Amino acid sequence: MTSTNRREFLKFIGAGVIGLAIGSAATYILTPRGAAERIVERTVTATTTISTQTFPKVTSPVTPGIPSKPIELIDVDARSGPGAPFTVPAINARKMAIDEINNSGGILGRKINYREYDENQGSPDAVARLVRSTIDQYKPDLIVGLGISSDCLAVAPVVDELNTITFVQCATNQLLQGGKVPKYKTVFRPIGSNAALDAVGLAYYVAKHFPNIKKVAGINQDYAYGRDEWNFFIAALKKLKPDIEVVNTWWVPLGTSDFRAHISQIMQAKPDLLQTSIFGSDAVNFMRQAIAADLPSKIPIAYAHAESLLHLVPEMPDGIIIQAAGPAYPLYPPPNIYGKNFSFVNNYRSRYNDYPHYSSYYAYDSIYAYKYAVERAYSILGKWPDIDDLIKVLEELAFEGAQGLVYIKKDHDTGVGSLVGVTKRDPRYPFVTLDPNSIELFPGYLVTPPPGVSPGNWISTW
Repeated sequence: MTSTNRREFLKFIGAGVIGLAIGSAATYILTPRGAAERIVERTVTATTTISTQTFPKVTSPVTPGIPSKPIELIDVDARSGPGAPFTVPAINARKMAIDEINNSGGILGRKINYREYDENQGSPDAVARLVRSTIDQYKPDLIVGLGISSDCLAVAPVVDELNTITFVQCATNQLLQGGKVPKYKTVFRPIGSNAALDAVGLAYYVAKHFPNIKKVAGINQDYAYGRDEWNFFIAALKKLKPDIEVVNTWWVPLGTSDFRAHISQIMQAKPDLLQTSIFGSDAVNFMRQAIAADLPSKIPIAYAHAESLLHLVPEMPDGIIIQAAGPAYPLYPPPNIYGKNFSFVNNYRSRYNDYPHYSSYYAYDSIYAYKYAVERAYSILGKWPDIDDLIKVLEELAFEGAQGLVYIKKDHDTGVGSLVGVTKRDPRYPFVTLDPNSIELFPGYLVTPPPGVSPGNWISTW
């Protein structure tokens, strides 16, 4: 393989991006305005048009120009506390991806050395200190995990200062969107969702399928994601349906376990629709108490970032509008027509006797994003890429993942779509399913702002 100098490399990357930024990804960059008027297509057929990038086949033993030591990977995710039911499926999928890669010879012959830490450290500052300590001790090639928004905001300056590539899974828009592009040189959210993506997809769905709704209420947690989720949802919905009236909003502290008083007030307010994005173990408590009070049969619920509830609340009734958390859902793209999801779901079930959750998709595809970026950079440079080389490739990288097309925007945020559907139990599955005829995937260009633009300013231009 011929070595390439840096100027040629950057030129090559620029050309490569055009080839990679396919389909909706390319359209995303060019079409921030007028999104509200676009027709959203039902998406099963869209997955069949995804282009595939061919990555170089890797062979062992180690190739010249490749370091002989293993790749150091640090995983910081919640292994205890209220977030664990949502992040353990991510940890499982991450380990599965690493084992697959190591068992097939590693990345360019380098195996991945995996170290794991509990994100449940008591405070964001404590998580930031933990990450700094692991970087000082192990000099990792990659840090992954970090599902809590406040932890991400505390850790990002640290990993940027220490020049360490970090893939986060938290959903706060404040981390990467609006202002300088990118906000942090080494921080990426390659796959996942954020408040704007979740909220705008849900607003599109409600406006399209529930045109008679006029009075809306919301109940959300009182922190960055909860506030953002409600603000973006109602701003987008009012653009799509100017006759919407907000009858009330409730803000509950994180860690709330008793929602009975709130549920009683919601039923007395009698909105046409209740929006919520309550997350973590609070979400399980809220949904179970709402079902006990028969709330879903009286007031339609539109639930954002809620795919995990399909697994954790098996008594959930039919008819609840679920925005999955990005596009991730075990039965979409349909495994019978999309082989990567078929393999992922079957391998995950064989290994863990369970179906993957949305966070499993984030974690699994993130590990492969790193692998593909390294291999693509090597195919151009003829040597193991340094951090700056790798960042250039990661920016606007696109590939087929388990959840469909994965696309990383220039602001280092995810460019994936937003999947929404309505619950309808299928006895063939151990979790609550979405009615296949109700599912829509709103593409990335339609549900997130272009790089450098904040979601609020973007929605105001509709």
